[in-house]
Amino acid sequence: MKRLFSLFFLSLILVPFVAAQPNAIIVEYKVNADQTVDFTYRKMEPGRYTLSVTFTELTNGYANNYVGVVSTASGNLFRLKPLNKDQGIGFRFSTNYIRGMLNPKFDPEFPYLAPFKKQVTFSVEELSDFGTVYFGNTPSKDFKAFMFKSKTDSSAVACRKGVVIEVEDGRDIDTDKYFSSKQNYIMVEHLDGTLVRYGGFKKGTILVKKGQFVLPQEELGYLDTKNEFYRLNVSFFYLEDPKFNVKSKENLLNRVNRFGYINPKFSVQQGVQHLVPGTTYLADYSEDILFKEYSKKERKRTIK
Repeated sequence: MKRLFSLFFLSLILVPFVAAQPNAIIVEYKVNADQTVDFTYRKMEPGRYTLSVTFTELTNGYANNYVGVVSTASGNLFRLKPLNKDQGIGFRFSTNYIRGMLNPKFDPEFPYLAPFKKQVTFSVEELSDFGTVYFGNTPSKDFKAFMFKSKTDSSAVACRKGVVIEVEDGRDIDTDKYFSSKQNYIMVEHLDGTLVRYGGFKKGTILVKKGQFVLPQEELGYLDTKNEFYRLNVSFFYLEDPKFNVKSKENLLNRVNRFGYINPKFSVQQGVQHLVPGTTYLADYSEDILFKEYSKKERKRTIK
């Protein structure tokens, strides 16, 4: 039997606030002596990805299309077995991936820390889903994004523990604009698979690097000012549907929604609560909340 060569089609999915990472996932295969074929992957970027492997042609074998979450630097995906063990398997396949863990289980009551240091006074405003408002995109389910504002502190800190998965630190910011998606930003993946994007940093002031773990209240960088306020745009979200079946090229006019959004409760002086736009708060927390996701080693090191 004449063997078909595999053909890769890589479809990078661009989504609001989530940058596509070229060659973040490399899918490889090995043909074994018994005619089985093992599929493996290598992950070149930090954080979890949802990966799809679709067979566009398959002879002398059977396989369901694969959709799964990859989190380690490399690993096994699946094995193809021949229907006729005396012949090889012919196949063609395509791969798609998108950053994020598909439908992670998370606690909606989890207490987040404010993105400012303890005892800093701040207020919040809610941001609109500009893709829906201005371009008629598919509405984002329960869209939530906040602008945190403080007159007294220019530094932003992490709301909870996680790994830094994206950093953009080279943009000159137009402070005359109320809001722009073209910001210097940090994206962090939390332990439960949810994501957060912190945007609004002054060029060249971000203090963390991609792949670095950050702890609650760890300094991330320094903010730009507008009208005497230091401003930080923050959104919490998770991958709800990768929509790998979307074939048309996406742009600002036809972008589809893939993410669900979270309206977290924050620890402030008034208690753990949802934040109300226009209300002034004081960043505060107890040790139990600060150390909620710490390992024993991290807690011991912090207390010292």
